[in-house]
Amino acid sequence: DLDSAFSPNCSRSHAISSSGEENGCSGVVFIFILYNRTMTKKTIVIVCLLLILAIGAFLRVFELNTIPPGVYPDVAMNGNNAIEARENGDIRIFYPDNNGREGLFMILIAGMFSLFGNEIWALRLVAVLFGILTILGTYLLTRELFRNQKSEIRDQEGKKETPNSRFIIPNSKTTYFNLSSAEIIALIAAFFVAISFWHINFSRVGFRAIMAPFFLTYGFYFLWLIFRNELSDTKKTLAAAFGGIFFGLGFHSYIAYRAM
Repeated sequence: DLDSAFSPNCSRSHAISSSGEENGCSGVVFIFILYNRTMTKKTIVIVCLLLILAIGAFLRVFELNTIPPGVYPDVAMNGNNAIEARENGDIRIFYPDNNGREGLFMILIAGMFSLFGNEIWALRLVAVLFGILTILGTYLLTRELFRNQKSEIRDQEGKKETPNSRFIIPNSKTTYFNLSSAEIIALIAAFFVAISFWHINFSRVGFRAIMAPFFLTYGFYFLWLIFRNELSDTKKTLAAAFGGIFFGLGFHSYIAYRAM
């Protein structure tokens, strides 16, 4: 298994062949694995997360001006309202035409038009940015949900520490590549969002609905921070405030968000 494959008896930087053994150390069957045990946990997480974000960004930005072809009618309406807001100052919180739409998305598109001109890719760029940031938010929220905390309890033998996790998972303290199970799950969740067909689709088309998961993800993340035992009351208060801000802004994103 991975624990025995990367035991201290193995070399610090090595490759495991398809036979699964090297220098007497047993391992899983890999064609080629390079691993440097001197890398810190923080470095590994940053590298993996940046790679996932890069993949997600590429899938959402590549040929954005031409893929998908044309402009969806709702997106074109958003662009028209954004042009009116930029040129005539007609900025609204809510647009009643086209079955009613929240105004935040159009305001942000107007800002993009001011920076880059009235281009199709600029019209879609707001949705793309929300999509990419949601990948990061998914990592943060998932890591927080599966984080192990240390809480003190008293029994007949005195005081002792026991792990306290919001979601109990088997072998939650097991580490691979210096990473905890929570960090691995968070990276996997972020990767799945990065390559999700529907998330990529809504990011590239330019629908304002892509904002809803963004605000929900960060809203839950900041509110979940208040359960962190090691945070001070001031930080918990700030986390709750930021969570409330994200939840509140979500009502200006998409009509289905009101179900929250």
